[in-house]
Amino acid sequence: MSVHYRTHAFVLAYTDYEEADRAYTVYTKEFGKLQVWAVSVRKITSKLRGGLMPFCISDIEFVQGRSKKTATEAVPVRWFSRIREDEARMRIASRMLRQANSIVKGEEADPVSWSLFFSCLAALDEEQVSLPQCLLAEQYFFWNFVSRQGYQPRISEFPRESAQLLEWMCGQDLMWVLNHADAAHVAQLRSQSDHYLYDILEGVRI
Repeated sequence: MSVHYRTHAFVLAYTDYEEADRAYTVYTKEFGKLQVWAVSVRKITSKLRGGLMPFCISDIEFVQGRSKKTATEAVPVRWFSRIREDEARMRIASRMLRQANSIVKGEEADPVSWSLFFSCLAALDEEQVSLPQCLLAEQYFFWNFVSRQGYQPRISEFPRESAQLLEWMCGQDLMWVLNHADAAHVAQLRSQSDHYLYDILEGVRI
């Protein structure tokens, strides 16, 4: 007998299979990162189609089969509409999702990481949050997320300007950082985050 599960989730990535199927990599509130199959989801008549969209939190139900999880229902509960409509914000959000997808390997619930995801995506979706602040939110997400995965940065290894900003990001809440941190050094910190991610994926950071 199949077991049904329900959780909130958002799409990290997907891969098309056969004529209309799709395998979704999703990050969920209760289970962490999962791969869920959606049968015939690319058909216009699919009931799953509208609930498995990028930049949307959905309430999904899936069945745990012998070898894979199959989605049976997906209902959107929160659209990040401004992200979807603004190309710059979409690029920032897409980088965040790709970074998380590349770092997280297994299925493990992490409510703190879920809250971090939600708060950063919600910030990108706010009209009053400027583009420089969105870039700060991206870096806030990256450094706090890698810290949750066991790759906490050694702040002493960073240049002085970046180290101060990084210390705030790892020690303050998101809205404090957006309202008080100087975005002038965010480009340098982003370059360092790219190198840091490369080191993680290559096994240098352990």
